[in-house]
Amino acid sequence: MKEFLKHYKVILTVRGPVFVGSGREFSKKEYLFLPDKRVGIIDMQKMYRFMAQKGRIRQFEDFMLSGWADLGRWLDDERLKPEVERQCVAYTLEMGDASLERGRRQIMACMKDAMDNPYIPGSTLKGMLRNILAADCLLQDSSLRQNVQRELEQDLSQTRNRKQCLSRTVRGMEAKIFRKLNREHTKPHDAVNDILSGLVVSDSEPIPLQQLVLAQKVERKIDGTEKPLNLLRESLRPGTEIKFSLTIDGNLCTLTKDDILQAIARFDEDYSDNFLEAYYGVDRLQPPQVYVGGGAGFLSKTVLYPLLGKKAGVETAVEIFDKTRVPREHKHREDKRLGVSPHILKCTRYKGQTLQMGLCDVMIE
Repeated sequence: MKEFLKHYKVILTVRGPVFVGSGREFSKKEYLFLPDKRVGIIDMQKMYRFMAQKGRIRQFEDFMLSGWADLGRWLDDERLKPEVERQCVAYTLEMGDASLERGRRQIMACMKDAMDNPYIPGSTLKGMLRNILAADCLLQDSSLRQNVQRELEQDLSQTRNRKQCLSRTVRGMEAKIFRKLNREHTKPHDAVNDILSGLVVSDSEPIPLQQLVLAQKVERKIDGTEKPLNLLRESLRPGTEIKFSLTIDGNLCTLTKDDILQAIARFDEDYSDNFLEAYYGVDRLQPPQVYVGGGAGFLSKTVLYPLLGKKAGVETAVEIFDKTRVPREHKHREDKRLGVSPHILKCTRYKGQTLQMGLCDVMIE
Protein backbone atom coordinates (compact mmCIF):
# COMPACT_ATOMS: atom_id res chain seq x y z
CA MET A 1 0.00 0.00 0.00
CA LYS A 2 1.30 3.47 -0.81
CA GLU A 3 3.14 5.22 2.04
CA PHE A 4 0.92 8.30 2.09
CA LEU A 5 -1.99 6.18 3.34
CA LYS A 6 -1.97 5.54 7.09
CA HIS A 7 -4.36 2.92 8.43
CA TYR A 8 -5.59 2.69 12.00
CA LYS A 9 -8.01 0.56 13.96
CA VAL A 10 -10.16 2.52 16.39
CA ILE A 11 -11.90 0.91 19.36
CA LEU A 12 -14.54 2.81 21.31
CA THR A 13 -15.46 1.17 24.61
CA VAL A 14 -18.97 2.13 25.66
CA ARG A 15 -19.22 3.74 29.12
CA GLY A 16 -22.69 5.24 28.77
CA PRO A 17 -25.24 3.50 26.49
CA VAL A 18 -24.82 4.52 22.83
CA PHE A 19 -27.86 5.15 20.65
CA VAL A 20 -27.84 5.82 16.91
CA GLY A 21 -31.42 5.84 15.71
CA SER A 22 -32.77 4.28 12.53
CA GLY A 23 -35.84 6.55 12.55
CA ARG A 24 -38.12 3.64 13.37
CA GLU A 25 -40.17 3.37 16.55
CA PHE A 26 -41.79 0.26 18.00
CA SER A 27 -45.24 1.01 19.39
CA LYS A 28 -46.72 -0.81 22.39
CA LYS A 29 -48.40 -3.13 19.86
CA GLU A 30 -45.05 -4.32 18.53
CA TYR A 31 -43.35 -5.55 21.69
CA LEU A 32 -44.06 -7.67 24.76
CA PHE A 33 -42.92 -7.43 28.35
CA LEU A 34 -41.29 -10.77 29.20
CA PRO A 35 -40.13 -12.33 32.47
CA ASP A 36 -36.75 -11.34 33.97
CA LYS A 37 -37.21 -7.67 32.99
CA ARG A 38 -36.87 -8.28 29.27
CA VAL A 39 -38.78 -6.98 26.27
CA GLY A 40 -39.48 -9.04 23.16
CA ILE A 41 -39.60 -7.26 19.80
CA ILE A 42 -42.19 -8.89 17.55
CA ASP A 43 -41.41 -10.07 14.00
CA MET A 44 -44.62 -8.81 12.40
CA GLN A 45 -44.36 -11.11 9.36
CA LYS A 46 -44.17 -14.13 11.66
CA MET A 47 -47.03 -12.69 13.68
CA TYR A 48 -49.33 -12.40 10.65
CA ARG A 49 -48.49 -15.96 9.56
CA PHE A 50 -49.16 -17.17 13.09
CA MET A 51 -52.53 -15.38 13.24
CA ALA A 52 -53.47 -16.77 9.83
CA GLN A 53 -52.72 -20.29 11.03
CA LYS A 54 -54.88 -19.67 14.11
CA GLY A 55 -57.72 -18.15 12.07
CA ARG A 56 -57.39 -14.88 13.99
CA ILE A 57 -56.37 -12.43 11.24
CA ARG A 58 -59.56 -10.36 11.49
CA GLN A 59 -59.30 -10.11 15.29
CA PHE A 60 -55.62 -9.19 15.07
CA GLU A 61 -56.25 -6.48 12.48
CA ASP A 62 -59.07 -5.08 14.62
CA PHE A 63 -56.67 -4.94 17.56
CA MET A 64 -53.95 -3.21 15.50
CA LEU A 65 -56.43 -0.53 14.42
CA SER A 66 -57.77 0.00 17.94
CA GLY A 67 -56.27 2.37 20.48
CA TRP A 68 -57.23 0.81 23.79
CA ALA A 69 -54.75 -1.95 24.63
CA ASP A 70 -51.14 -3.01 24.37
CA LEU A 71 -50.13 -6.28 22.74
CA GLY A 72 -49.50 -8.22 25.93
CA ARG A 73 -52.96 -7.55 27.34
CA TRP A 74 -54.66 -8.45 24.07
CA LEU A 75 -52.73 -11.72 23.78
CA ASP A 76 -53.65 -12.58 27.37
CA ASP A 77 -57.31 -12.02 26.55
CA GLU A 78 -56.96 -14.23 23.45
CA ARG A 79 -54.91 -16.83 25.39
CA LEU A 80 -52.16 -16.72 22.81
CA LYS A 81 -49.31 -15.08 24.67
CA PRO A 82 -47.11 -18.14 25.42
CA GLU A 83 -47.26 -19.30 21.79
CA VAL A 84 -46.48 -15.82 20.45
CA GLU A 85 -43.51 -15.54 22.81
CA ARG A 86 -42.12 -18.83 21.44
CA GLN A 87 -42.84 -18.29 17.74
CA CYS A 88 -43.01 -14.57 16.91
CA VAL A 89 -40.35 -12.77 18.95
CA ALA A 90 -37.50 -11.58 16.70
CA TYR A 91 -35.13 -10.73 19.58
CA THR A 92 -35.21 -9.72 23.22
CA LEU A 93 -33.80 -6.72 25.06
CA GLU A 94 -32.82 -6.31 28.67
CA MET A 95 -34.86 -3.49 30.24
CA GLY A 96 -32.02 -2.44 32.51
CA ASP A 97 -33.19 0.07 35.12
CA ALA A 98 -36.14 1.38 33.10
CA SER A 99 -39.25 2.19 35.14
CA LEU A 100 -42.10 3.10 32.83
CA GLU A 101 -45.28 4.86 33.80
CA ARG A 102 -48.55 4.69 31.92
CA GLY A 103 -48.80 6.57 28.66
CA ARG A 104 -46.71 6.74 25.53
CA ARG A 105 -44.24 3.86 25.51
CA GLN A 106 -42.58 3.81 22.13
CA ILE A 107 -39.16 2.21 21.79
CA MET A 108 -36.79 4.06 19.48
CA ALA A 109 -34.98 1.52 17.30
CA CYS A 110 -31.24 1.65 16.68
CA MET A 111 -29.48 1.45 13.33
CA LYS A 112 -29.08 -2.12 12.05
CA ASP A 113 -27.47 -3.64 8.97
CA ALA A 114 -28.99 -6.00 6.41
CA MET A 115 -28.47 -8.92 8.80
CA ASP A 116 -30.28 -7.04 11.60
CA ASN A 117 -27.08 -6.50 13.59
CA PRO A 118 -26.57 -3.09 15.23
CA TYR A 119 -23.76 -0.92 13.86
CA ILE A 120 -22.58 2.69 13.91
CA PRO A 121 -22.46 4.39 10.49
CA GLY A 122 -19.16 5.90 9.41
CA SER A 123 -20.91 9.23 8.86
CA THR A 124 -21.81 9.35 12.57
CA LEU A 125 -18.25 8.53 13.61
CA LYS A 126 -16.67 11.01 11.22
CA GLY A 127 -19.12 13.71 12.27
CA MET A 128 -18.06 13.19 15.88
CA LEU A 129 -14.37 13.54 14.93
CA ARG A 130 -15.05 16.54 12.71
CA ASN A 131 -16.72 18.44 15.53
CA ILE A 132 -13.84 17.69 17.92
CA LEU A 133 -11.23 18.79 15.36
CA ALA A 134 -13.13 22.02 14.69
CA ALA A 135 -13.37 22.74 18.42
CA ASP A 136 -9.65 22.10 18.81
CA CYS A 137 -8.79 24.55 16.04
CA LEU A 138 -10.80 27.23 17.83
CA LEU A 139 -9.14 26.46 21.16
CA GLN A 140 -5.67 26.68 19.61
CA ASP A 141 -6.10 29.73 17.34
CA SER A 142 -7.22 32.95 19.06
CA SER A 143 -7.34 34.92 15.79
CA LEU A 144 -9.65 32.35 14.22
CA ARG A 145 -11.73 32.27 17.36
CA GLN A 146 -12.23 36.05 17.38
CA ASN A 147 -13.12 36.03 13.68
CA VAL A 148 -15.80 33.38 14.15
CA GLN A 149 -17.11 35.15 17.27
CA ARG A 150 -17.74 38.30 15.22
CA GLU A 151 -19.55 36.29 12.54
CA LEU A 152 -21.67 34.56 15.17
CA GLU A 153 -22.69 37.85 16.75
CA GLN A 154 -23.70 39.24 13.37
CA ASP A 155 -25.52 36.04 12.40
CA LEU A 156 -27.61 36.02 15.60
CA SER A 157 -28.49 39.70 15.25
CA GLN A 158 -29.83 39.12 11.73
CA THR A 159 -31.51 35.71 12.19
CA ARG A 160 -35.23 35.74 11.51
CA ASN A 161 -35.81 32.12 10.50
CA ARG A 162 -35.16 29.58 13.29
CA LYS A 163 -34.21 26.87 10.76
CA GLN A 164 -31.41 29.08 9.43
CA CYS A 165 -30.06 30.09 12.84
CA LEU A 166 -26.24 29.77 12.86
CA SER A 167 -26.14 28.29 9.36
CA ARG A 168 -24.06 31.16 7.97
CA THR A 169 -21.63 31.05 10.90
CA VAL A 170 -21.20 27.29 10.61
CA ARG A 171 -20.55 27.45 6.86
CA GLY A 172 -17.98 30.21 7.31
CA MET A 173 -16.24 28.45 10.20
CA GLU A 174 -16.05 25.14 8.32
CA ALA A 175 -14.55 26.91 5.32
CA LYS A 176 -11.88 28.61 7.44
CA ILE A 177 -10.92 25.47 9.31
CA PHE A 178 -11.18 22.69 6.75
CA ARG A 179 -11.40 23.96 3.16
CA LYS A 180 -7.73 24.47 2.43
CA LEU A 181 -6.94 22.24 -0.56
CA ASN A 182 -7.26 24.98 -3.22
CA ARG A 183 -8.05 22.58 -6.04
CA GLU A 184 -7.95 23.96 -9.58
CA HIS A 185 -11.11 25.50 -11.03
CA THR A 186 -12.82 25.72 -7.63
CA LYS A 187 -13.73 28.46 -5.19
CA PRO A 188 -12.05 28.49 -1.76
CA HIS A 189 -15.29 27.64 0.09
CA ASP A 190 -16.24 24.70 -2.17
CA ALA A 191 -16.68 21.39 -0.37
CA VAL A 192 -14.18 19.67 -2.69
CA ASN A 193 -11.44 21.66 -0.93
CA ASP A 194 -12.15 20.05 2.44
CA ILE A 195 -9.01 18.52 3.94
CA LEU A 196 -11.11 15.95 5.79
CA SER A 197 -11.86 14.30 2.46
CA GLY A 198 -8.53 12.66 3.30
CA LEU A 199 -9.92 11.29 6.58
CA VAL A 200 -11.80 8.12 5.66
CA VAL A 201 -13.91 6.51 8.39
CA SER A 202 -15.58 3.15 7.91
CA ASP A 203 -18.85 1.91 9.35
CA SER A 204 -18.31 0.02 12.55
CA GLU A 205 -18.06 -3.74 12.54
CA PRO A 206 -21.45 -5.45 13.17
CA ILE A 207 -22.32 -5.73 16.85
CA PRO A 208 -24.24 -8.72 18.27
CA LEU A 209 -27.89 -8.10 19.15
CA GLN A 210 -27.10 -9.39 22.63
CA GLN A 211 -25.20 -6.15 23.27
CA LEU A 212 -28.39 -4.10 23.11
CA VAL A 213 -30.14 -2.80 26.20
CA LEU A 214 -33.14 -0.52 26.62
CA ALA A 215 -31.94 2.85 27.92
CA GLN A 216 -34.53 5.14 29.47
CA LYS A 217 -34.04 8.88 29.09
CA VAL A 218 -33.14 10.48 32.42
CA GLU A 219 -32.74 14.22 32.90
CA ARG A 220 -30.21 15.15 35.59
CA LYS A 221 -30.28 18.65 37.06
CA ILE A 222 -27.26 20.52 38.41
CA ASP A 223 -28.23 19.71 42.01
CA GLY A 224 -28.12 15.98 41.25
CA THR A 225 -31.88 15.39 41.17
CA GLU A 226 -33.10 13.18 38.35
CA LYS A 227 -36.29 12.83 36.32
CA PRO A 228 -36.90 9.67 34.24
CA LEU A 229 -38.98 10.16 31.09
CA ASN A 230 -41.20 7.71 29.21
CA LEU A 231 -38.70 7.36 26.36
CA LEU A 232 -36.82 4.15 25.64
CA ARG A 233 -33.95 3.70 23.19
CA GLU A 234 -32.33 0.53 21.87
CA SER A 235 -28.74 1.23 22.91
CA LEU A 236 -25.37 -0.48 23.08
CA ARG A 237 -24.76 -1.58 26.64
CA PRO A 238 -21.73 -0.42 28.69
CA GLY A 239 -18.65 -2.52 27.98
CA THR A 240 -19.48 -3.00 24.29
CA GLU A 241 -16.60 -2.40 21.88
CA ILE A 242 -17.30 -0.37 18.74
CA LYS A 243 -14.59 -1.17 16.18
CA PHE A 244 -13.96 0.72 12.95
CA SER A 245 -11.09 1.62 10.63
CA LEU A 246 -9.60 5.05 10.06
CA THR A 247 -7.49 5.85 7.00
CA ILE A 248 -5.62 9.13 6.55
CA ASP A 249 -4.53 10.16 3.06
CA GLY A 250 -1.37 12.23 3.66
CA ASN A 251 -1.74 13.96 0.30
CA LEU A 252 -4.96 15.60 1.47
CA CYS A 253 -4.84 15.61 5.26
CA THR A 254 -1.78 16.13 7.47
CA LEU A 255 -3.42 14.92 10.68
CA THR A 256 -1.72 12.16 12.65
CA LYS A 257 -2.99 9.72 15.24
CA ASP A 258 -1.44 11.86 17.98
CA ASP A 259 -3.10 15.01 16.59
CA ILE A 260 -6.51 13.35 16.88
CA LEU A 261 -5.90 12.05 20.40
CA GLN A 262 -4.61 15.44 21.58
CA ALA A 263 -7.63 17.18 20.04
CA ILE A 264 -9.94 14.80 21.90
CA ALA A 265 -8.08 15.45 25.16
CA ARG A 266 -8.38 19.23 24.79
CA PHE A 267 -12.07 18.95 23.90
CA ASP A 268 -12.60 16.81 27.02
CA GLU A 269 -10.87 19.36 29.25
CA ASP A 270 -12.91 22.24 27.83
CA TYR A 271 -16.18 20.28 28.10
CA SER A 272 -15.43 19.36 31.72
CA ASP A 273 -14.39 22.90 32.71
CA ASN A 274 -17.28 24.73 31.07
CA PHE A 275 -20.14 22.26 31.39
CA LEU A 276 -19.74 19.11 33.48
CA GLU A 277 -18.29 20.85 36.54
CA ALA A 278 -21.62 22.62 37.04
CA TYR A 279 -23.29 19.28 37.84
CA TYR A 280 -23.12 17.98 41.38
CA GLY A 281 -21.66 14.48 41.62
CA VAL A 282 -20.60 14.24 37.95
CA ASP A 283 -16.96 13.38 37.27
CA ARG A 284 -14.77 15.15 34.76
CA LEU A 285 -14.07 13.31 31.51
CA GLN A 286 -11.00 11.07 31.54
CA PRO A 287 -9.29 11.74 28.17
CA PRO A 288 -9.46 10.42 25.59
CA GLN A 289 -13.26 10.09 25.74
CA VAL A 290 -15.91 11.03 23.20
CA TYR A 291 -19.68 11.21 22.92
CA VAL A 292 -21.28 9.15 20.14
CA GLY A 293 -24.83 9.12 18.84
CA GLY A 294 -28.13 10.58 19.96
CA GLY A 295 -29.36 11.60 23.37
CA ALA A 296 -25.98 12.93 24.50
CA GLY A 297 -26.95 16.61 24.45
CA PHE A 298 -26.30 19.27 21.85
CA LEU A 299 -23.12 20.61 23.49
CA SER A 300 -21.31 17.35 22.71
CA LYS A 301 -21.92 18.07 19.02
CA THR A 302 -21.19 21.81 18.90
CA VAL A 303 -18.25 24.17 19.43
CA LEU A 304 -20.12 26.75 21.50
CA TYR A 305 -17.95 26.67 24.63
CA PRO A 306 -14.61 26.22 22.80
CA LEU A 307 -15.59 29.25 20.75
CA LEU A 308 -16.91 31.54 23.48
CA GLY A 309 -15.82 30.29 26.87
CA LYS A 310 -18.20 29.71 29.77
CA LYS A 311 -19.83 33.08 30.50
CA ALA A 312 -20.40 34.16 26.89
CA GLY A 313 -21.21 30.55 26.00
CA VAL A 314 -24.08 30.42 28.50
CA GLU A 315 -25.47 33.77 27.33
CA THR A 316 -25.26 32.77 23.67
CA ALA A 317 -26.80 29.34 24.30
CA VAL A 318 -29.82 31.02 25.90
CA GLU A 319 -30.10 33.34 22.89
CA ILE A 320 -29.90 30.38 20.49
CA PHE A 321 -32.64 28.53 22.38
CA ASP A 322 -34.78 31.66 22.10
CA LYS A 323 -34.06 32.14 18.39
CA THR A 324 -34.87 28.51 17.63
CA ARG A 325 -38.09 28.72 19.66
CA VAL A 326 -37.35 26.03 22.21
CA PRO A 327 -40.55 25.77 24.30
CA ARG A 328 -40.69 27.98 27.40
CA GLU A 329 -41.39 24.98 29.64
CA HIS A 330 -37.77 23.93 29.14
CA LYS A 331 -36.91 26.99 31.27
CA HIS A 332 -33.70 27.95 29.48
CA ARG A 333 -34.14 31.54 30.61
CA GLU A 334 -32.98 30.35 34.02
CA ASP A 335 -29.64 29.20 32.59
CA LYS A 336 -27.87 32.52 33.16
CA ARG A 337 -28.76 32.46 36.85
CA LEU A 338 -27.69 28.82 37.12
CA GLY A 339 -24.41 29.51 35.32
CA VAL A 340 -24.68 26.68 32.80
CA SER A 341 -26.61 26.07 29.61
CA PRO A 342 -28.30 23.77 28.96
CA HIS A 343 -29.11 23.10 32.63
CA ILE A 344 -30.03 19.43 32.02
CA LEU A 345 -27.49 16.62 31.60
CA LYS A 346 -28.72 13.80 29.34
CA CYS A 347 -28.33 10.50 31.15
CA THR A 348 -29.75 7.04 31.70
CA ARG A 349 -29.56 4.47 34.48
CA TYR A 350 -27.89 1.09 34.16
CA LYS A 351 -27.29 -1.43 36.97
CA GLY A 352 -27.97 1.16 39.63
CA GLN A 353 -25.68 3.83 38.17
CA THR A 354 -26.52 7.09 36.42
CA LEU A 355 -24.50 7.22 33.20
CA GLN A 356 -24.10 9.88 30.53
CA MET A 357 -25.59 8.82 27.20
CA GLY A 358 -23.08 8.14 24.44
CA LEU A 359 -19.87 8.37 26.46
CA CYS A 360 -17.03 6.14 25.18
CA ASP A 361 -13.33 5.58 25.82
CA VAL A 362 -11.10 5.86 22.75
CA MET A 363 -8.15 3.72 21.66
CA ILE A 364 -6.40 4.09 18.27
CA GLU A 365 -4.11 1.26 17.16
